[in-house]
Amino acid sequence: MFNFQNKQTYDNIAMMSPEGFLMCYIGRKRANWYLDRNLARKNSEKEIQLLFKPNGLGHYYDKERNIPVKNHCVVCGCDDISKLSKHHTIPECFRKHFPLRWKSYRSHEVLFLCVCCHVKYELEAQKIKFDMVKSFGGENAFKEDGIIRGHIKTLLKHADCLPPGKKLDLQIAVMIYHNVDDVDEATLKNLLKKQRISPYKLYAESITDHFEFNRFWKQHFIDTMKPNYLPPYWKPDYEPTFGKERQGIF
Repeated sequence: MFNFQNKQTYDNIAMMSPEGFLMCYIGRKRANWYLDRNLARKNSEKEIQLLFKPNGLGHYYDKERNIPVKNHCVVCGCDDISKLSKHHTIPECFRKHFPLRWKSYRSHEVLFLCVCCHVKYELEAQKIKFDMVKSFGGENAFKEDGIIRGHIKTLLKHADCLPPGKKLDLQIAVMIYHNVDDVDEATLKNLLKKQRISPYKLYAESITDHFEFNRFWKQHFIDTMKPNYLPPYWKPDYEPTFGKERQGIF
């Protein structure tokens, strides 16, 4: 068994195939999962070896990337673990709405930043995210959704107090927006349970070139922060290399 350390750090435990090929570097939690189930043996404090034939060889084919991850800020080099946090270079508000192909096996897009550098970059990134949503019209859709939700709440709480004309206007607006034929109490309560429209989701679903979108954000990070300690493989147009067993997954 391996002892746990700061969850924010990379443990860099080498995972070897039964034949001795370096598949990847993993964390203690994952290493212990294999060891607890007798699926691997512990060769040393920094290495386990699988006792079964895996479906693939992980990052073995991606030699440039298959290296330990250093626990320091990629911008300034700060290695104080208590001040480090993981930064997703592709904003999660967009990425979580991407197709599977662009959500899986993307750990290379996560970097370590110290608190100061993280806050500094996020302030700049937030401006870009806002401009993207605004240019697409997602901001207006989000506002309209909020207005309709307000109408629903008013009808549920104050229907008996509303002037007939005002009540009818709200009912019609709700019916048109949600494409429903009735706005009785049960219908209104169900509509209120619906998840709010996310302007980021609307924008993410409009993206047709995910590679270029990702490349933009990586380049924006580099141009904004001018990091001095990026991994050698980390470039805006970098994409992981997989063996044949994974090339057909997506």
